[in-house]
Amino acid sequence: MAIPSGSGTEVLKHTRILNLTNADQALITGVANHIYTVVSVIFTEASDNAENIYMKVTDSSGNNPGYIFYNQAIAGYSTFVWNDKFSFQGNLQLEVGAIASANIHVHCTYIDQDWS
Repeated sequence: MAIPSGSGTEVLKHTRILNLTNADQALITGVANHIYTVVSVIFTEASDNAENIYMKVTDSSGNNPGYIFYNQAIAGYSTFVWNDKFSFQGNLQLEVGAIASANIHVHCTYIDQDWS
């Protein structure tokens, strides 16, 4: 992707997953000519079962993962907040998951810069 030189948009957005499973689930699916800046991701365990969670950036087919964190413990009825900002560009996706099936709610706030 070239460095943007024209006009575009920059929008604050929110996405969520209400029942995180032990399979990869896309939180943000990137689109060409977009830059995504993740502001905060909040994980809340809602059924009193300790779990381990992960977050990663992959290519559009779910391959070549780059883990942001892996095997992060989250206690029952507790919250884990990731608020270190990071960016990725289109054709990549942000995925989350639990090591075992879990009743975890995930809320993500991010900035979508559209340069298409």
